[in-house]
Amino acid sequence: MDTILALTIIGSIMITVGLIFIAIPKAVNQKIMGNLPQDAINISASFRVILGGVTIAIGFISLYCRNLPTEYAKILLFAL
Repeated sequence: MDTILALTIIGSIMITVGLIFIAIPKAVNQKIMGNLPQDAINISASFRVILGGVTIAIGFISLYCRNLPTEYAKILLFAL
């Protein structure tokens, strides 16, 4: 697979997942972790929002670095 295509796919998916994490963190936590105690719902939702921001940032980095030379793009793909 071409590195440009791979970085585009990874970036797009990560930005989408990050937006979902930020938009509906409680529903994502319910789906991933099942029923949580009432005290943990808001704490886990705030952590999910933080993870959403990090995921969006990595997605933008992937999209921004699509035009790197092949040897550098392979290193980035391995790191991701």
